[in-house]
Amino acid sequence: MEVIVIANPVAGKGKTAEKVNRLRSLVKKKELSFKILETDGRGSGEKLARQVAAEGAGVVVAMGGDGTVREVMNGLRGSEVPLGIIPTGTGNDIARSLGLPSRLEKAIELLRDPSVYRVDMGEEGGKLFGALNVGFPVQVMEKVNSARNGLFKGSSAFLVGILRALARLESFEMEIVLDGKKFQTWASMAFVMNTEFTGGGLLPAPAASPLDGRLDLMVAGPVGRWELLKILPRAYQGRHVEHPRVSVFQGSSIEIRTDRPLSKVVDGELEGRTPIRAEAMAKEIPVVVPPSFR
Repeated sequence: MEVIVIANPVAGKGKTAEKVNRLRSLVKKKELSFKILETDGRGSGEKLARQVAAEGAGVVVAMGGDGTVREVMNGLRGSEVPLGIIPTGTGNDIARSLGLPSRLEKAIELLRDPSVYRVDMGEEGGKLFGALNVGFPVQVMEKVNSARNGLFKGSSAFLVGILRALARLESFEMEIVLDGKKFQTWASMAFVMNTEFTGGGLLPAPAASPLDGRLDLMVAGPVGRWELLKILPRAYQGRHVEHPRVSVFQGSSIEIRTDRPLSKVVDGELEGRTPIRAEAMAKEIPVVVPPSFR
């Protein structure tokens, strides 16, 4: 079985390039048949994945962050080639939601004798996704992106981004259509989740699962800066849902229209503006997962 690794060398603030070299060494040492390709810009991962899937690859592995995983996943869509993931990015939330290891040695062992399971994904704008958000999370991502060469990494980078974005906190009006039922509300942020985690370990919708055929929508109403600052730490345990301004819904189809065009963050990448039309795609992608995953 041929394993193709599609690696994004700039993921994880450039640390993936070093890990690619380590991967080459480990693969050689273990006498495994891995072929490593590197992306050269946005959209490259999707193109490479589509190409190698058409050529009959056994497993195609995304090595990078959530953006890389999303590109490779969309490139494999429609084929039966399983997606493997070696998480080396900043957030790694899709891998975290699937219980995948971050250590290269353990990741390689999973790929040696892969356990494959079909999981759900969300679809928006014709592309698959794990997590999508608008409002305050977009401001956070802008701050994270502006400090990609700074001192902070992983979850700490997102935490610093949150603190910096608080100064720009604002609310917006939303019209939501959930499985055909329409309602309006004011919000400071909204998350559409297929997988559990986003933002480097946040749990916006703790019940979100890539196995239930549904999307979860978390909406936080207008709150003050200090109130939000008290709520956010609870989101790492999913306890923010106890707050009276936080609501969580589930459905197979979610539409969101806002009173003004708002930028979206999709799997850690700024991409497009509202409106949002998202659907749950049940058992859409075969993924290499730990044997304990179900």
